[in-house]
Amino acid sequence: MELEKRSSGKEIVFVSAYDKYIQKSMLARPRFFICKVKLEKDLRDVVMFLKQQWQQRHASVQVAWKSGEVEIYPQRILWCESQGHYVDIHLDDGRKAVLRTSLSQLAALFSVFHYLRIHNRRMVNLKYVRRFEGNQVVLKDGTALRVSRGCQREVDKGIREWFESLYQQS
Repeated sequence: MELEKRSSGKEIVFVSAYDKYIQKSMLARPRFFICKVKLEKDLRDVVMFLKQQWQQRHASVQVAWKSGEVEIYPQRILWCESQGHYVDIHLDDGRKAVLRTSLSQLAALFSVFHYLRIHNRRMVNLKYVRRFEGNQVVLKDGTALRVSRGCQREVDKGIREWFESLYQQS
């Protein structure tokens, strides 16, 4: 009970060589229970998972807006489109921001947020994709974006990986 009170809002990972402690550890509601036999591999997996969770909740990008600076959260971006040396960022609330960067830099920055390049000038956030129809991606807001022939193989692979990750989380 003492551990449960002190752990409010914190992630707990129990490590033990004995399976019999799994049941007792549940009182503190640990996020993971790792057996010492596979400590190195399991601990690496847990750290990667927790890092992704933290990034999804806390990562943001500072974007210059017309009237000052506005925080743009990667998980709230529907899609991005490259326009020369700038990238148009389309947000889930209908706003649009312009950032002086390349789409490749944004793709690298947002790699943990399941973005997918569908064209050499466009990428979408898979979280907001409603469906894929032939060579088009339809977003939840109704926006239809064309998938280029050159990106089709990568799009198919990205969709498979996205659904596999959703399946593994449940």
